[in-house]
Amino acid sequence: WLVSGMLAFAMIRSLYIDAGFLLSPTYESRKISQDLSGLLRTGESLAGDWAPFFALGTEIKALRVGGGYNDPQEVPLPLLRPDYLLLAEVPEQLRYLEMIRSSDTYQIGEPAYRASYIGIKIAAYPVDYSGSPAR
Repeated sequence: WLVSGMLAFAMIRSLYIDAGFLLSPTYESRKISQDLSGLLRTGESLAGDWAPFFALGTEIKALRVGGGYNDPQEVPLPLLRPDYLLLAEVPEQLRYLEMIRSSDTYQIGEPAYRASYIGIKIAAYPVDYSGSPAR
């Protein structure tokens, strides 16, 4: 009974959130995409769990990293060599940020861009590979 109730609550909550967007859509993603397009120079790339989403309709070269794709613990960042890393302020991605900040082969700078999407803070961090061997 408890599990059924929890599932029903989760479904109702999900429908409520979806209905809220349909009744008053947010266009935060379009603004973030435009901002990121202005940040990245021609030929630069952006990696992150949400990078492909924010690259839609732009010239941004995006690579999905996280969420089971190119898992950062399995695929070293210097192998992929993105120019910027887009991370959300969620526990999994904050742990990843702390892990990569301890690297001695590349450096993650302070955020070059910050925004909020659906109530979640995101930031684009420049990546410097000057201490990493060339690919």
